[in-house]
Amino acid sequence: MKRTVFTMDIEESSFSCLKFLADGMLGSLARWLRFLGYDTVFHQDWTKGQLLSLAKTEGRIFLTRDRAFAQKSRPFPVIFVSSEDVGDQLKQVVVDLNLDPVSHRFSLCSLCNVSVKSVKKDEVADSVPKAVWARESVFWECPCCGRIYWQGGHWQRIEARLAALHLNKRE
Repeated sequence: MKRTVFTMDIEESSFSCLKFLADGMLGSLARWLRFLGYDTVFHQDWTKGQLLSLAKTEGRIFLTRDRAFAQKSRPFPVIFVSSEDVGDQLKQVVVDLNLDPVSHRFSLCSLCNVSVKSVKKDEVADSVPKAVWARESVFWECPCCGRIYWQGGHWQRIEARLAALHLNKRE
């Protein structure tokens, strides 16, 4: 089965390794796709030419709010994201591409788009608040920016937002 996304067909079997590129209007969507574990590049200050080149060379699906741009023929898939609301945007991309919103959740740094690595609790003692270190036992670190992650309140709020969007389970 194939799905058509404006400019080219995407084989259903390739959905597990999809990579995205979000244009300058979709920075929040890029972050939420990263929360779900999808490789999503976002550079607000890049020109359209730079973005086009990256999408083509890396085989990325281009996400845009620019309808006229989305309707032009391109050598890579382009999705017009219709809503201004980030929750609706995320739901549109997940539903349109039949993405798995659960299996790889929280596997990427939400800032760097790099896979986070599990770290021992003792290794982050000086990097997290004392109360967090005392309460939590599992931590991850971004090897690029050094940001430390744990399943605290922020994590729970993200999970609650995804559940409200009905993205808390694999359909």
